[in-house]
Amino acid sequence: MEDHLAASCIPRPPRNGRPAIVGDPDNLSELIYGHDVPRNLYDFIYTDRPQLGLRIVSFKNSTIVVLHWIHLTFDATAKGALLNAWMLMLQGREDEIPSHWVRTSIFWSTVPDLVWWLLQNSYNLVFKKQEHRMVCVPAAYLAQLREKALVELAAQAPSEKLVAPFLSEGGILVVWVARLAIANLSEDSEKPVAVQQAYHNCVGFLVTLMPAKDVLQKPLSYLASQIRRTITEQSSREQVEAYTSLIRLDLANRAPPFFGSSSMHLLMFSNWQKVNMYGTDLSAGAVTPRRTPLTPSYIQSVQGPYSFSDGIIIVGKDAEGNYWLSGNRAKGL
Repeated sequence: MEDHLAASCIPRPPRNGRPAIVGDPDNLSELIYGHDVPRNLYDFIYTDRPQLGLRIVSFKNSTIVVLHWIHLTFDATAKGALLNAWMLMLQGREDEIPSHWVRTSIFWSTVPDLVWWLLQNSYNLVFKKQEHRMVCVPAAYLAQLREKALVELAAQAPSEKLVAPFLSEGGILVVWVARLAIANLSEDSEKPVAVQQAYHNCVGFLVTLMPAKDVLQKPLSYLASQIRRTITEQSSREQVEAYTSLIRLDLANRAPPFFGSSSMHLLMFSNWQKVNMYGTDLSAGAVTPRRTPLTPSYIQSVQGPYSFSDGIIIVGKDAEGNYWLSGNRAKGL
């Protein structure tokens, strides 16, 4: 693989212990797109291309597995279920594969604020060239961020509070990226920032609204606690029912509501770690029998035909504990 022009560029974790931009996922297009891999809607409508496809690129010392699909087929969670079923089949455990179940996808609501927001941001969203980057955050670095945030929250908690504060690794990553994403704004900016997290294809999004100055000035512990609070409050049964009741108000599209203002900076996150794609063990399919797991060393996602600015995917955590994130930004920001 090291002798192949494209494959030799597959990103690897930084060895200096610091987060780093390790590559552009689009540079691996030669490995991703075979002759029969669909590239746009035309291919799905006017050619006999499946909604789900598999491409294998084999080298003497490595194997590249490419899954291509459209979002109507499934989301990241369902992709994880597919990989788990594949793993169980290889291991001869077909009876353990769960029965399938159906979800209903939802789409964005069309409201005046959304239209105005789109008009203001259409240049970055549609016309301006996008940059696609993969970022790797080493395990030790993230552990330090999380530990510091937990210590800060514990120090701020009332003395009579016995329950230790909790912050997830995903929550720390979200606020760490959010701060970097708006670093081009002034530190005292009042511009609203909407941190929108994909919660469930059947439910919608969890939204945290904060002024930019808070994101830039306040400690990560505070920001992460706001993210945790959003998850706790908005994922409750009462809030989910209230959210879906707003969807029913959109008689034309049955789309989720659009929270925030027309002047906000929108950051969209999708955390795939719960899917644990890095834990997919394909050792049962190895040519040479082995007793140790055979898991992916690198996973990426390339979406199309449009690349929306500030859409960040937390791809997951590898076997060494490093987190991998990818996203698009308007070039020059």
